[in-house]
Amino acid sequence: MTADQFKIFILPFITFILGFIVRTWIPTKKERFDIESKRDETSEKFRAEREERGSHFTQALSSMYSLKDQGADEREIMKGYWALRSSGDKYFSTLESIATFISNGKFDRASNESGHYDEIKKNAEKTIPLYYNFINDVAKENNFPLTDELNRETFKNILALLKGSLPPEEYQKILIAWNIS
Repeated sequence: MTADQFKIFILPFITFILGFIVRTWIPTKKERFDIESKRDETSEKFRAEREERGSHFTQALSSMYSLKDQGADEREIMKGYWALRSSGDKYFSTLESIATFISNGKFDRASNESGHYDEIKKNAEKTIPLYYNFINDVAKENNFPLTDELNRETFKNILALLKGSLPPEEYQKILIAWNIS
């Protein structure tokens, strides 16, 4: 093959292949902007959902404490108990989804730093273990045959996120608070 044949046939083919590979693997500025915008939108959607469900959870928890303090009848306590369980499940499910999105890089770094991660950490350290203790105490006090155990599987994405980001001592404190090792 002569140099002229190489220039005419092979060089354009190689250039085409390299251009295709580069175009496929390296996004344009607009594509990068669209990806960031999508991450921002997703983060904002989850922030709003987290706040709404957190508010419902807080209201249900407050209501349940009031029912206990007022000495409400069993029917009202059962109704409050299920409202608390439902709102707690939804709130913690949202946190679990957020942990998955953070781990998979579906949120931008600023969103993680602006509250998602801190909210997950705070809930893992205090709210989740206290919630499970509380609902089990209410069930025992009222002879409900319903108890729920705090376990790794329910919150595997939260624990994976925290294990990867916290010093081992802090992560162990969370496991101790959860009574799991």
